[in-house]
Amino acid sequence: MSVDGNFKRLEDEVTRLLEMLDDLRETNASLRSRVDALEAQNQALSQAGERLARVEEEYELVVKSREEVKTRVETILTRLQQTTG
Repeated sequence: MSVDGNFKRLEDEVTRLLEMLDDLRETNASLRSRVDALEAQNQALSQAGERLARVEEEYELVVKSREEVKTRVETILTRLQQTTG
């Protein structure tokens, strides 16, 4: 009887460990899926950040160009006022 009891406890423990292993495998698969999704999101954010940096650089160039045009127009207007005035 004692041997049967030991085998029963051993079987119960093996069953419990196998169930735990299945749970861990499911958790692992879920976490891998989440990691993949986060890596894809990180990649998208990285690309968006790079694009934002390029747009900011272009914006700075446009502002600089606009200021140069403004200065030229002001110079022309000043010269016209001096000539006509």
